Amino acid sequence: MRLIITHGIGDLARDLSKKPAMARKGFESAVKRNAQAGNAKAKAFASEQHTMFGDEDVTYPPSFTAEARTGLRWEYGPDQSIGDGSQAEGYEHGSINSPPHNDLGRSLDLQAPLLAKDAGDVVDRLFW
Repeated sequence: MRLIITHGIGDLARDLSKKPAMARKGFESAVKRNAQAGNAKAKAFASEQHTMFGDEDVTYPPSFTAEARTGLRWEYGPDQSIGDGSQAEGYEHGSINSPPHNDLGRSLDLQAPLLAKDAGDVVDRLFW
């Protein structure tokens, strides 16, 4: 059995012209997925802190949201308009009454390598 493959430079140019749109869609999906996962981790850390330090910050964990600013730019963390979200600075960095929570930093430490892997996977899928 023989296999004959014919692929000209025009075919390559056509295939490559589709890659930017495919890449953008893949990166947008990866950023969204990782922002939402990072937010879930930060919210879990905040909930853990709540159980450790009592009832004073009960509305802090529910204030965590993940929102798109553009397709490739997402933000997550406490929303100032929800619950104790306006007190995030004190909770995250600590105050005279409580130690630093560092929920966002802890979530980023876990999520950043996963985002890097997902971005690499997007590039791999473009060509393989």
